[in-house]
Amino acid sequence: MTSPMIVDPKKLAASGLPTHLQVLISQLVKLANRPVVKGTPGRGIRSIEVEQSTGALTITMTDGATAVTPALTGASAYDLAVAAGFVGTQAEWLASLHGQDGQDGTSQLSPADMNAILASAEAVADDAVAALRDGRRNSADVVKLITIEDDTHARDVLTLLPEGLNGRMAPEMADHALAVGASSLGPLLVGGGRDLLTMNGRSLIRIYPDGIDFRRTGGDPGDISRDGWAKGRDGSITAQAGQHGVMAVDRFIDRADGVRLPVAVVNGQTRKAVIVSGFGQSNRDVTRMADPLVWDTPPFPYHGFMLDDMNAFGSGTHRGGMMGWQGVAVQRGSRMINASEALRGTQDVASAAFARLIMWDGPLRRAGLIRSSAWGGNALRGSSIGTGIWRDSAGNTTQSWANWTGDIRQAHELLTAAGYEVEAVYIIFTHQPADWETPGATYLTDFLTMKDERETLIDMDFPGLPVQWFCDQASGSGLRSGTYEGGKWPSRLAIVDACRPEVGGDNITMVTPRYWFPTGAEYGQTSNTNVIHHTHAIRPIWGELVAHAMHARERGIDWRPPIMSAATVSGFDIIVDFDSLLPLVIDRTFCKVRPDAGFTIAEGAIAVTDVRQTGQRQITVTAATDPAGTSIEYCWRRQDANDVLDQWPICTGAIRDAWTAPSCFDPAGRPLVRAALAYQLPL
Repeated sequence: MTSPMIVDPKKLAASGLPTHLQVLISQLVKLANRPVVKGTPGRGIRSIEVEQSTGALTITMTDGATAVTPALTGASAYDLAVAAGFVGTQAEWLASLHGQDGQDGTSQLSPADMNAILASAEAVADDAVAALRDGRRNSADVVKLITIEDDTHARDVLTLLPEGLNGRMAPEMADHALAVGASSLGPLLVGGGRDLLTMNGRSLIRIYPDGIDFRRTGGDPGDISRDGWAKGRDGSITAQAGQHGVMAVDRFIDRADGVRLPVAVVNGQTRKAVIVSGFGQSNRDVTRMADPLVWDTPPFPYHGFMLDDMNAFGSGTHRGGMMGWQGVAVQRGSRMINASEALRGTQDVASAAFARLIMWDGPLRRAGLIRSSAWGGNALRGSSIGTGIWRDSAGNTTQSWANWTGDIRQAHELLTAAGYEVEAVYIIFTHQPADWETPGATYLTDFLTMKDERETLIDMDFPGLPVQWFCDQASGSGLRSGTYEGGKWPSRLAIVDACRPEVGGDNITMVTPRYWFPTGAEYGQTSNTNVIHHTHAIRPIWGELVAHAMHARERGIDWRPPIMSAATVSGFDIIVDFDSLLPLVIDRTFCKVRPDAGFTIAEGAIAVTDVRQTGQRQITVTAATDPAGTSIEYCWRRQDANDVLDQWPICTGAIRDAWTAPSCFDPAGRPLVRAALAYQLPL
């Protein structure tokens, strides 16, 4: 039995041969090492008889056929053999000529075999590219793109998983990959890319600094498109992994008006969509700030949409798009268009939330329409006719409320018309400053009534459509006299109580307090004179926290920030227990904080002398005098003589739980944390 043919894959890869020839050689080696195929039986010599008088030979073959050689003249073959040194009789010499029966032969490669091998290699590559195009997976949820085999192992070098590409790095190259990786690829191309895989002189996979591009099977003639998009015969467009903020491969189509939409149905599966609806006051994606935007276009440019009703951009006049119309009757368009930040210069929390949320989706990422219907500076119930985000002083619903109703209806209509299945309305509610003096019980009752009315309207329009509320606790203000005066607002406590399941229902979530979000100067200002609106720089982090809460609710997992739940007095010590999903951490780094870590006693009448952690979910606060019969507060106080005007709210604290996550969007690399809520307990 012959030894198997072995080709060293490293030497093959270093040979400089085109990739398709390397694939062919590997296929041929595999074919050569297949078990022997039984072919036509061979022929051997069974006997040879010599006519002594003439020297003629009668040869009988193993299959019974015979042949007679012509008579010989001169010396016989035996004579020549003896002359050459053979020792033995003629019979012995003849016996020495008798061979064994021939072995079965093997069939040879025909041109058809060669063509089949080439076709198979090309089909593997085409199928892999097609899988990249539409997210198709095999039974193992893996599409093998490049595999290297030798006599003992088969190694998958490049594979496609549902969430993107996965590659194997040779261990001996790991330390030097960055230094020599470029030289192992094709020549540097215009635009900084290099060919990673070619076939028949055409680029199949090309790598760029921002990700991988590839040629889609059946694509247009020419090269890979320079913007990372490849267009196919059916008109659909494929985005590559890592391109344009898209974290996995997806398919899109250009509408006649030039708007690019994710394909509604892929492999028989209808794409889901959500309506991300903001409501409340100016911090709900209305106010333009003076600091630069983190991005000009959100990192989902072809999954997120806004209504096409933007007016001219200018100070005080910018309306529509993701921002809404702020209590002014909407001048509605008739389309949804790709979401944009640059047109209005407002960093949108909701767009960051949606962008982060769909990163957890599978290959078929959701579409979403993002819209804020908020109205800055307005309470739940206005103090005059026509004011208020919900009702005015006469009890009538306001234009802001009507806008919100129309925004949700139009969002659902347009998403459905595009072929998507709307699966939920996610309401991001941000409020409280305009109600800073409203009694807590009044604010709580009004909020819950408003919530019920909104859910009833949605159910009337779209029966059975789920609604989820995601709320935040206002930060209070920075140093400012006459209005706000810090963060001792009853409404800040009321919204926390509204988010308890036993109060607000099982479809409302408190995401975060905002006291650890810095404030900043508004558009047109030179200094932070407003001290209540959060900077553009912090809003993507805020949005990411909302996304984590959304994702938790989608998976049926609790999300709630820590909150004081009980307090007992022991001498001068106040032992404070927290309701917290995870153990607590005293962390003085995630925001500015005073030595009291955010705690006050008797609303500041008794000094705090020490704060320490005495249990996984317990903090002990020491008072300067006996605190019995008073109260303890966390991040809930008025400003005092020690406060200064800077970017931080008056009420900040150092308590959070152990949950943390890296930010996907923050240029400064700040981590996400789950800070404790402001609250007050009696002693």
